[in-house]
Amino acid sequence: MSALFTQAFATPLVIFDPLAAVPVFLTLARHQSPSGQRGTARVPALVAAGIATVFAVAEAIPHRI
Repeated sequence: MSALFTQAFATPLVIFDPLAAVPVFLTLARHQSPSGQRGTARVPALVAAGIATVFAVAEAIPHRI
């Protein structure tokens, strides 16, 4: 349950302000194992990368028409 809460809380934070997410992530994930921390960090990073990619592609489409 704790890992799910950490991922759910960290994902929007990483998207909105990635630099401010570092201390929050370290605080929320301090009791997790190193592999759990990697898993918890991976989900928000992939979601943020996906959203950035979608916006980059969507921004480029109108210029090609």
